[in-house]
Amino acid sequence: MAMVIAAGNHDAAGRLEAPRPLLEAFNIRVVGNVRRREGRVEAARHLVPIADASGAVAAHVLAVSYPTAACLPNLTRLDGAAGSPVIAGVRSLYAELVDTLRGPMDGLPFVLTGHLHVAGGIESEGAERRILVGGQHAVPHDVFPAEASYVALGWRH
Repeated sequence: MAMVIAAGNHDAAGRLEAPRPLLEAFNIRVVGNVRRREGRVEAARHLVPIADASGAVAAHVLAVSYPTAACLPNLTRLDGAAGSPVIAGVRSLYAELVDTLRGPMDGLPFVLTGHLHVAGGIESEGAERRILVGGQHAVPHDVFPAEASYVALGWRH
């Protein structure tokens, strides 16, 4: 079994990633932050292959942690006419990850993770406490690339 841990807004991403070598020995992948090198996302660290019973890769998880301002492209370069610069940054982040990893995913289905507010969400039945859905920081559902087989959201506030 493969397990994936993606940092949320209240998590210390560095602390989650610190035991990475030990956790990977147990097939647990941790993604604490989106990292960039020379302006490009280090996309490979977000791709988690999921094997079937025979050991062949059958799908992928594209694990994306909570998108902090440091994770997003340079917000000053974004076109404000397309909406909020943060929404444009989130959209750009997901598009860059999927575009960069399209080849390695080899056309297989993939689950995309997100830890952010999404407009139009509804409360789950049986939540242990009252949560907020959406709000001024909510992103539209179309920030997630349409080719994702499933979008797994970490929570909704």
